[in-house]
Amino acid sequence: TAAIAAMIWGLIFSFLMTLVRLRLLWWPLYPVGYAISGTWAVNFFWFSVLISYLIKFSILRFSGLRTYRRVAPFFLGLVLGEFMIGSMWGLVGIFLQKPMYRFIW
Repeated sequence: TAAIAAMIWGLIFSFLMTLVRLRLLWWPLYPVGYAISGTWAVNFFWFSVLISYLIKFSILRFSGLRTYRRVAPFFLGLVLGEFMIGSMWGLVGIFLQKPMYRFIW
């Protein structure tokens, strides 16, 4: 059927994008980005992804790989910190039976 053919085509396309990404380090397109690009959640966080891509590109372009590897834990800490605080307020909301924090409204 058409749905199965579309799934097979998507699998092949994602696999080819992965191969290109492994061979060409400068390739800016990620297979995961292709996979989630059609979901409704992208409407909520596309600007954050754009800003993070521009920061990563700027660091790699102007400071090099050494600086990128040095600052990567800082940015990972920002993401994990946001997750931990959001989880904490979510648990507080459960105990108080009130919505405290929403990731996507």
